[in-house]
Amino acid sequence: MSYEGTVRLFAAQAMCGQPPLSCAVAVGLHIDVQVPASWSKVKQARALQGLVRPGTKPDIDNVAKAIFDAINGVVWIDDVQVVTLYAEKRYSDRPGVTVRVREAA
Repeated sequence: MSYEGTVRLFAAQAMCGQPPLSCAVAVGLHIDVQVPASWSKVKQARALQGLVRPGTKPDIDNVAKAIFDAINGVVWIDDVQVVTLYAEKRYSDRPGVTVRVREAA
């Protein structure tokens, strides 16, 4: 299954059969990137503490685009409804993306 297909599946499960949101929404993306195994134990520990940040791929905007495309029609009707976006990349020992969507204030 493709990345977007996987995201769509998890989004549909999170929606529990509810219809897509039709209001303006705020989105938070927390992108957890694997710490390079080639780094020293000290540098790995600093990265996991948030003292070293990932200035490498994947690009935040590409992750957002892939997520938004995947959840169009599932979480919201269309990604033009996103009026606020917060995105952060950090190192983690559990790579992945956490997506939070709420009605915009």
